[in-house]
Amino acid sequence: MTAVAKTQIEENLLKKIIKSQQGELDAVLVYRKLAAKTTNKKEKQLFLTLAAEEGKHAAILKNITQATCTPKKFKSQFVSLFYSVFGLNRTLNILVKGELAAIPFYEEIMVQYPVVKTLRNDEEKHARMLETLRTK
Repeated sequence: MTAVAKTQIEENLLKKIIKSQQGELDAVLVYRKLAAKTTNKKEKQLFLTLAAEEGKHAAILKNITQATCTPKKFKSQFVSLFYSVFGLNRTLNILVKGELAAIPFYEEIMVQYPVVKTLRNDEEKHARMLETLRTK
């Protein structure tokens, strides 16, 4: 592989990691917004826990990328509105899918960045935690 090709791969990978870092930051806002919106103590605590863990994920990824990202409010506003209109269960469908969607990329880069294994495992754990909120 030429140096140019290797640099391009590294640049593309860096862009993907920054995108994941951005997603983790956006998730912090989403979970905080949901925590503020709910009156259910169990939901509130779980959302705050998830927000804190997603913040840790963003920090870990920042150590890799050395990039500074700013959370985008649109996603949290959308999810909050969705929650208000469609309720908890339909919102959980979106959140669980989002948590699980991050896993394949983290698995892809775990060999190069072993610290990412923690993030991968947490995303799976987050999906299970969200499932505990599902109502019949």
